[in-house]
Amino acid sequence: MRFREIAPPRDRHKVIGGAGTGLSGLKKRAFRSLLFLDYKLQTP
Repeated sequence: MRFREIAPPRDRHKVIGGAGTGLSGLKKRAFRSLLFLDYKLQTP
């Protein structure tokens, strides 16, 4: 019960993934941010 109070599953998903949960969500976000950075660097 205590553990559930500290970290509910929904909050954990919000913090980690957003759209995707867990590592896949992190990978997607990192990939997107990389593409965005590339685009920003290409345009003056």
